[in-house]
Amino acid sequence: MSDWMSRAQFRDMRQRAGFPLNADQHVCHIIAESSGGANHIDNYYVAAASLNQSLGNRSDPYLAEAAGLEQTTKAVAVSRRTGYTGPGAEELIEMARAARRGVPIQQQHAARYAAWAQAAVATALYSQEARAARRAREEAARGRFREGARL
Repeated sequence: MSDWMSRAQFRDMRQRAGFPLNADQHVCHIIAESSGGANHIDNYYVAAASLNQSLGNRSDPYLAEAAGLEQTTKAVAVSRRTGYTGPGAEELIEMARAARRGVPIQQQHAARYAAWAQAAVATALYSQEARAARRAREEAARGRFREGARL
């Protein structure tokens, strides 16, 4: 059986293996599907239904902390293969800890994306400067070629 499966298939697999879920348990994505999380056994975590329902798709840091570093590292790795571009395992866990200390996750995301945007702008400016310099060299080379052709 493939490790890529839906939550329902994961639940059935646990049932067949003798580890059924209790009525008050859900199979959750450590990295939410809406964040690019994979439908893979490495990205599933069994949690209380009330926790899963209360967190919704804002649960990545909290479930990452609950699952632990080893499982979250696996979840991040498999989810990167399906398009996840969010924080790594250690950063997710640290975000949950910071949230418990009173730093809202939205504020943490804002700071992270501000740093990313600043780096993206710097890269874009460097690329523009590099393209301008390359064009100048190419034009200079064409000018030397034309001068040589006239002689």
